[in-house]
Parts: sequence; C-alpha cells; structure tokens
Amino acid sequence: MSSENQALSGFVSIGQDVYLSRPVTSIPNEARDPTVIIIFGWMGAQPSHLKKYTAVYEELYPSSTQVLVRCHWSTFWTTQVALRNRVMPVLELLEDRGCIPVRVKLDDFSSVLVHVFSFGGLYQLHALHQLIALRHSVLPMMPSASSYATPRAALILDSSPTYGGLASAIRSFTAAIKNPVVWCIIVAFLCLDHWIRQLLIFLRILPKGDWIYRICMAFNTPSVRASTPQGRSATFIPWMTQDAPRLYLYSRKDELVAFRDVERHAAEAKAAAGLRDVRLETFEDTPHVAHATKYPDRYWGAVKDLWRSVTGEI
Repeated sequence: MSSENQALSGFVSIGQDVYLSRPVTSIPNEARDPTVIIIFGWMGAQPSHLKKYTAVYEELYPSSTQVLVRCHWSTFWTTQVALRNRVMPVLELLEDRGCIPVRVKLDDFSSVLVHVFSFGGLYQLHALHQLIALRHSVLPMMPSASSYATPRAALILDSSPTYGGLASAIRSFTAAIKNPVVWCIIVAFLCLDHWIRQLLIFLRILPKGDWIYRICMAFNTPSVRASTPQGRSATFIPWMTQDAPRLYLYSRKDELVAFRDVERHAAEAKAAAGLRDVRLETFEDTPHVAHATKYPDRYWGAVKDLWRSVTGEI
C-alpha cells in the first residue's frame, strides 16, 4: 500500500481528488452529528496532513459521512467546466443524503458542516456553489409547506479568505518552493497571468476587479433569493442561511493571509450578508493552516461550540 493510500485509509475515491468516508458507527445520532462533513483542503495539502482533521471529526461525530476534497496547483489552471465536473460527486452525495434540494422534510434531520482551508479550499467551494446554482436553478419552485425546512448548516474558514492581488498570489504559490529556478518560473507565469487578466478587463472581456476578490465576496453576497419556510434568505450556498453560524480561524502571524483581510470579511458577513452568528478565533503566533497543530484543544473547542449552536445544545 502506498503512503498516500495508507494516509487515506477509510476513504474511498468517488471522483478526481474527492474521497468519501462512511460513518464508523451504524447507530444514528441525527440530533447531534452532521449528516455530512465536507472538508476542502488547502493547495498542496498531503493526505497525511488532512487525515489529522478527518480523524478528529471521526471521533467527534462518528455517525457523520465525511467528504474530503483535495487541491493541487493544477486546480487553478483547470477550466471552470472541468472544475465543476470535479466537484460533481460532492453535489451528488449531498443530494443523496437529503441535503439538497434546499428544502427537506423536517423529520429528515439533514445537516451539513463545511470546513474550508485557505484559498485553495475556498476556490473549490466556489465551484460547488456554481454547480449548485446551475443544477438547481429552479429553487423558487420548491415546496414551501411548514413541513419542510432548510437543512442545518455551519461554515468554518481556516486561514481564509484573502482579498488577493498579485503579491498575495505569489506568496501563496511559492511558499513551498525551494528551487530558485522553479520559483522564478512560477513567479513569471503568475505575473503573465495577472497582466493578461488586466488586459482582458481593459478590453471589457472580463469583469472589473481581481478574480480572487470576486470569489471572496461571493461568500457574502446573497445568491439564492428564494425564501425559506422560515422567511430567511439563503446566502452563497442554499443551506447557508443568515442563521447558519460561521467561524473564522486565523492568525496574526500568517504570512500568506493577512489577518485584516479575515477580519474585514467577517465584518462584511454581518453587514452585507446579514449573518447573525459570526465568530472569530484569533491565534497570535501560528503559521498558515497550523492552528490546530499548535493549539488543538482551543481549535477543536471552537469547532465543537460552533456545531453545538447549530444543534441547540448551547
């Protein structure tokens, strides 16, 4: 067995860079555990890194289905159509588990916990958002009887987001590069890509604004105007309503994502998207996506508190 397969033991591949782990217990605990936990890994994250998170989730919520989505450098040079096809298995699983469509029967107990790492994870979650919008464009036609409800949900953003820019992109893509020749090639490619985009914006072929900035702002922009039975407007993803809590885990010493970007995004989540429960867990001295490693009790305590607020335990 290869080291990669060994690190992902317990998971089966259901698509390109998409893996599924079924519940470790057959005893349902629908009132407490999420129906589905989706983990969007950071760019270049190895299975051994991500397994540290899936293992904790397996212990915390043993009756949950876990979905792991990996991100590579090549993900960012993939066409949008191909990227949406990559996350199609995630959408199909959500449909199968009753988390989509946006309204489910009250006795289905469907719930979703989404854990996103860095901009690599954010980028693929955005692709899932686009895919849901395309496939379920008839959401306003869905049943609105009082016997239906929006699946419970929560969103965790670890070391994310950043509002982008060329300098931020260079730092992100070259962080793990040791070879100076490879470093120069990647920087040259990023600069070329940046100026080509600027030219296309000038020619009005692309919309104004940095593409990273637009993706980050999509999180705080209502995208599904259909009202839920409770009268709440859904944001970004159908089950991410204004009542769905959001947790930002970030560090003031993160060299790839400025802490001010995270705090600005959290403030806009309240002001622009109208989220009622936005939480910030600030770490003073941890590197990018390393908060759980140095402060596991504090990190997972914040995660557990977030989900307890969804289930009504606190």
